[in-house]
Amino acid sequence: MKKLFCIVSILLALMLMPVIALAQTQEEWNLSCNNKTSGSTTVYKTDAKDEIKETISANTYVKIQGSGTDGLCVITYMVNGRKSTGLVKRSNLVSCSSQVRGSNGIADNVHELDPNHDEILKNNKVITVAESLLQSGTTDYSDLTFELPDSPAAQAAQATAGRKSADKQQDSPAEVQPSVEASQPASTAQKKSTNTTQKKSASTTSQSTRKTTTKGEKLDMSLTMDVPEGGQLAVIYTPNTGKCSLREKASNSSKLIKQCKAGHLVLVLEKGSQFTKINDNGYVGYVQTRCLQFFDELPEAIGTAKLSYNGKATGGTTVNVRHTASKKSRKVEEWRTGTTVTVFSYADGWYEIEHDGVYGYVMDEFLTMDTARE
Repeated sequence: MKKLFCIVSILLALMLMPVIALAQTQEEWNLSCNNKTSGSTTVYKTDAKDEIKETISANTYVKIQGSGTDGLCVITYMVNGRKSTGLVKRSNLVSCSSQVRGSNGIADNVHELDPNHDEILKNNKVITVAESLLQSGTTDYSDLTFELPDSPAAQAAQATAGRKSADKQQDSPAEVQPSVEASQPASTAQKKSTNTTQKKSASTTSQSTRKTTTKGEKLDMSLTMDVPEGGQLAVIYTPNTGKCSLREKASNSSKLIKQCKAGHLVLVLEKGSQFTKINDNGYVGYVQTRCLQFFDELPEAIGTAKLSYNGKATGGTTVNVRHTASKKSRKVEEWRTGTTVTVFSYADGWYEIEHDGVYGYVMDEFLTMDTARE
């Protein structure tokens, strides 16, 4: 009997060994993932996409297992050593691994947590830089050697030189429901008036920036404004990154003045092939010309409208304003229902709109026309 007990114990131990060997620590799991959440993210049950499972924090590392409908995808993630599976919005995920091609011609992934990440990128041809680093990092990757110099990855690295820190990225509002374009109720951060950002002038900048920034005339930007003689209107157009760097001189190595947000209207002062001088709400400097969409002829307004949800222009709902007329396009702003916007055109279910110097597109179901010009 004693001999039989020993044999059974040994067999059980052998059976458990693979389980013990396969157990991953949180650090090992993070390094095995190529994507992570860009902000606080709602997870829905895989068998009932309208039923919330839980909310996971920003910078949670995930593995994408497959695509679902309505812009959702199936992920596996680990929280406090526990693995779970659920549905999340694909737009809430960013890549956290860069890719380089070594001298052997093989493409390799380099995780953002790799302590030698930046050094590896500098010593190899870069295929792409992790979205997480481009969007919320602090390192300037614009001087890297890219396998394809004109690739979207290379353009993104140029456009995000000197971007804001990761701390601000993590403060972005959490989503609260699976609706594609509207969410309610609005968070405290969402309820802050967009006017606060738009009305900030050069006089409120930090002491170090104030000493070096060229101040221009503060303009109330809109597509219906009278453009000064010799000037031209443009919109910050950065679909990959959501922002671009405004610098003192026409050089990527010049001192950073500020980050210009996608969708914001600016006055063109001097157009160049590589860099263009602009006035962005009182800040004068240079941005890469590729980051601008120019208005040779300003669109004519066809009327005004109010943002609405289920036909109501009241309440705490916020509506997404997109960079282009697509659900997959980057979000440039979130405005509360009841906000009055100027409408310029309508096509394929999308309105071209502008409000308080910000230009973009909104789906027709979230807008109610209140006046129309004849």
